[in-house]
Amino acid sequence: MVNLIAGVLLLITFIGLIAYCAKGGNLLVGFIVTALLWCIIGRVPVTTVVNDVFEKSVESYGATIAITYDAKYRTFAIVATVVSVLVMAVYIVFNYTRQRKNRAFAAAPKVEAKPLPWYCITVPFIPIVMVSFFSWQPVPSFLLGIFLGLLFTRNLTSYSKAVEKVQKTLYDGVADSGLLIGMLYGVNIFQAAAKQVAPILQDLLGDIIPTSPVVLLVAFCVLAPLALFRGPLMIWGSGIALASILQAMGVFTEPYLFMLFLVPPVAIVASSCPTQSWTMWALSYAKLEPKNYIKANLPWGWIACIIIQIAGYLMYSIV
Repeated sequence: MVNLIAGVLLLITFIGLIAYCAKGGNLLVGFIVTALLWCIIGRVPVTTVVNDVFEKSVESYGATIAITYDAKYRTFAIVATVVSVLVMAVYIVFNYTRQRKNRAFAAAPKVEAKPLPWYCITVPFIPIVMVSFFSWQPVPSFLLGIFLGLLFTRNLTSYSKAVEKVQKTLYDGVADSGLLIGMLYGVNIFQAAAKQVAPILQDLLGDIIPTSPVVLLVAFCVLAPLALFRGPLMIWGSGIALASILQAMGVFTEPYLFMLFLVPPVAIVASSCPTQSWTMWALSYAKLEPKNYIKANLPWGWIACIIIQIAGYLMYSIV
């Protein structure tokens, strides 16, 4: 009975998180408060909350999991890529034809800046090349990129000019990315809290989850937007609870479950969710409200998700 009440409270607080984020609430505050509430509702020990949820989750940010891909997955990946590109092309054409074509005429502004050499465009790729092909560590690779960037852009002509440019760039970079970094830390904390309460959600939802691959496919297609805001269909979020339940049932093959949980993060979250790092940065830079961004992109990501998951079902639905 206690777990039943706790499970219902977890779902209520999660719905509250979605509503809060959809209305333009601060994502960092939303994820941290919900994580804390989930730990309280799930009666997670204080030491676990402090050490695992709020500390280790941040320390381990950026860790990756190695996965072995077979020929079937590569074929599925190609199909998914083609579908995504086609949907994106239709999205661009659709929005381009709808927008109003305004033309404005004005005097050309005076441009005082001198053009930079063409090879300056190679600077962002220098750290990647040094790490990937020469096995350098990230820090010296970035330092080399900074040095060459200053050199190529003629900012090493004097010591004071170089120092001023570095200081201003660091200041602007921290100002632009500080909120983003904090939000990403909040996402990791929320994900760690979701892992702690996964058994409670399993007890609550285990008996009502379908056992048919077709029914499960339809559910994932219809409910695909629930992957937004690290929801129950987002494996790198609260979806870890649902994934644990489905895996523990032993009804579906792991490749099929892997496909179902992989598509929404790529088709829905990557293109429509403001919790992604690149999206958060772009929204902040363009001064665009998250709800407007979701409204414009979600329908197209939803279409791509449905098509790709149907293709995945035809390849992986072996029980």
